Amino acid sequence: MSSVGFDVLRLIEHNRSCYVSSEFVQGSSLIQWLKYHPNIPKEQLFSWMYEIMRQLQLFHRLRGRPCYQYVNPYSIIISGGEKLYLLDAGAQSSEMLIRKMQRKAVRDNFLPPEENIYRKATIGLDIYGLGRTWQYMLSVTDPAPELTKRETRKLRKIISRCLSRQSKHTYRNIEDIQRHFPICRTKPLHFKKQVLITAAIVIIAAAGIAIRGVPFRSSGSSREQNEDTVRQSPSDKSEIKRKDDGTSDLLKFDMGMVCLLELDEYAKAAGYLEEVGRYGADCYAMIARCMEKDAVNAAVPALAAALKRAEDDIPEGRERECVHGLIKGYSLLGTKEADSDIVRLGDVYLSLSGGEGGREETDKEIMELMAVSFEEMQKEPEAVSMYERMLEHEEEAGNREELFVKMTLLREAGGEMEKAWECCRKGMEELPDSSRLRLLYIRLQCKDTSVDRNVCAETIKASITHMPELAETEEFKKLQREYGIQVEGEEVWVGR
Repeated sequence: MSSVGFDVLRLIEHNRSCYVSSEFVQGSSLIQWLKYHPNIPKEQLFSWMYEIMRQLQLFHRLRGRPCYQYVNPYSIIISGGEKLYLLDAGAQSSEMLIRKMQRKAVRDNFLPPEENIYRKATIGLDIYGLGRTWQYMLSVTDPAPELTKRETRKLRKIISRCLSRQSKHTYRNIEDIQRHFPICRTKPLHFKKQVLITAAIVIIAAAGIAIRGVPFRSSGSSREQNEDTVRQSPSDKSEIKRKDDGTSDLLKFDMGMVCLLELDEYAKAAGYLEEVGRYGADCYAMIARCMEKDAVNAAVPALAAALKRAEDDIPEGRERECVHGLIKGYSLLGTKEADSDIVRLGDVYLSLSGGEGGREETDKEIMELMAVSFEEMQKEPEAVSMYERMLEHEEEAGNREELFVKMTLLREAGGEMEKAWECCRKGMEELPDSSRLRLLYIRLQCKDTSVDRNVCAETIKASITHMPELAETEEFKKLQREYGIQVEGEEVWVGR
């Protein structure tokens, strides 16, 4: 693969500001590099995907908040030292590559259908190009080790949101995508999971010794034990065998549930659970197979019936794990009936956590499933209440912002405008640099015709003063068109 020279952008971050300079490097475009290096290490693939996103995020923070416009594998340059850069599209040396990007074959793949040429640069088009570029990278590479099922689902969901430009779930800025980007799993298990596996192996090893009838005693004692065993009646031996089989089944069940709920090792989970003929293990094995193949539709009727059976066959002492597994199963069904079961079992699970819930990651996962189910059941107050419980234990700023936005929108949907304003205002006070919350608050005020337009103008003025870049966002421009907002210097007017 030949190396040529490119003018690239060197983006420099200093405090909260970003600066740019041009630099000349030897290298190749990403599309050319991947053509000759499809067997890329997974860690490098994830690192480059994240770096493209980070470079875009820095570019968007330059003075004037520009958009890059040409986001595709031709405009990403890999240097000889395998460092990633954005092409300097304004340099004379880049003209040939820019002409190549203007070809129909490139436009059709990296621009949305309604945009037939590269025209006005927008954040939305940059995000779309990023999603398409990631999609391309995943389609032409064979990373080692291969992506886990969870990583594949996570990336598919992120890319879908990048490409769904008209959806309410579409990303509005690069920072939103960064918060959802998955961590690369280059090692099979992190420390906690290694501890779980080690503990499980130790339990099985110890139990295996007990099952074979070899207790931890001296050799002399063992001989006495063996003689006792010989003298046992057939009925005694049958009883011992039943106990041993029960112990073995329970250990396999425990290992299967650990693989399903803690390790995301779905094939292994199914393997263990399919060997157990009790405790509703067939249900949890079915859940594992559905998650392994990422296919549920064909199995919905059988899974629904299995979930009902498994709920009546929970082994003693395994209530928390089984309820967690049942909730995971119902979440796969996607039916209205399943929503009520998720809420019902979620209450049971949280009661098993001492009624508190929310401190552990599993608690947060189940509380979010309950909140979404409440939304599907059109029970907004209950959904808000669940999100409030999650907020009590959430520490990460991005997740807290998401919760404030969800609660505000739910309050608005339920017609509780005062509570919606209060919730949004509280979020802004805690997260003053959140453009999402500021724009949401502006929309809520402008939408309410009972609010004086001068009050709306003062709110907008205060937000733009604190975050000048807000005025350049697509969302703000949309609000301008919708409510007749005019901004001239430090003056703001709201027409309707």
